[in-house]
Parts: sequence; C-alpha cells; structure tokens
Amino acid sequence: MATLRNHAARIGLGLAGLFLAVHPAMAQPTDPNSAETLANRLGQAIDAGDVSAAFRIAEMYRSGENQVPRDLARAVSLYKAAARLGNHPMAMNALGILHEQGWGVKASQALALQWYSKADALGNMDALNNRGYLHDEGLGTRRDPARAREFYTRGAEAGNAGAQMNLSAYYFEGLGGLRRDLAKALDWVKKADNQGEPGAAGKVTAITKIMKSGKK
Repeated sequence: MATLRNHAARIGLGLAGLFLAVHPAMAQPTDPNSAETLANRLGQAIDAGDVSAAFRIAEMYRSGENQVPRDLARAVSLYKAAARLGNHPMAMNALGILHEQGWGVKASQALALQWYSKADALGNMDALNNRGYLHDEGLGTRRDPARAREFYTRGAEAGNAGAQMNLSAYYFEGLGGLRRDLAKALDWVKKADNQGEPGAAGKVTAITKIMKSGKK
C-alpha cells in the first residue's frame, strides 16, 4: 500500500518547546522571569483547576526537553487530568497516541481508539487521521478500509496533512470503495506537500511521472 503512516508526528504535541521549563519540585528561584518560576506558576495553576496548565506540564514531561526529566507515566496522568476535567481535545488525542504506542502506559489500541474518538468529537482533526489509521490497519478494531477512508476524507478536508497523504494513497490504490483516480491522488498529495508533509514531494513527483507516461 502506498500510504504514509506518519500519524504519530501529527498529534498536536508541539507546545513543550515554547516553555523553557524545569521540574516544579526544584528550589524556588530568585529570578521572577526564570524557567523555574514559570514551572512553579503552572503547578500552582493546576492546583487551582487550570486544565490548560495541566496540559502544558504534561507536554514538558512527555518531551523531556530542557531540564525537565522525561516521565511518560506522569505525562499520562496529567493528560488525563486535562482530558477528564476540562474536555481538552489535544490531551485526548495525546492519550490516544500514548496508549497506541505503549508510552508511559500499557499498550492498548482499543483504548487508543476510544481517546481518538473523544478527541474527534471535540473537533481535533489530528484524531481523524489517527482513527483512520487504526481502522486501516485493524488495530483495536476490525480492519475496515471503507471506515478508514471516511476518517481520512474528513481529516483531509479539515486540513490535516497526514490525512491528505493517506487519502491520496487511497485514490492511488483504489481502496476503501474508491475508484483509482490519479488526478485526485495528485491533488491531495499536493495539498499535503504545500503543508510540508514529509514524503509528499516525492509522491507528487512519482504520481506526476506516472500520469505523464499515460499509465492508468
């Protein structure tokens, strides 16, 4: 199959780099603008019920960047706090990935699918591509290319580059009830390429070459 399965890179977990944070348990800093101060303030915000702060701290523990010790189990706990207390769709999608991969928690594709479904219900477009992938591969559910195509289509139309790549592959191969259509395959992969999706440029070249050769 010609799909690009790069869904894990598109889970919306890129905020950690915006916060130069350290472990909240470190000594109270003297500099009010320091990373330690920011981490402490986020910790206080969590105590006050700020679910966005819980998500930010989860990002820090997930990435292990800067001086924050990487702790996936703690990240899972904080993502759950954001998801369950604040209906945070990015946290839900993150939990889907962590359960799918078995990072910081026992691997469970069935639970991953549940979290992706919750994130999708709240409008997270990354979750659409991830749901499509699980149905595509039969992970946590029976393999259902037609169902996968539905999620890829919704994700692609919402602007998710990974879903655009996968929908392009479905048109290229004629999968999920679609007729093989190189023009549509090219159109969708170009959209993914315009967003800088890894591998898309090469597929644009390959499909264009096939079309110019006159092959169907």
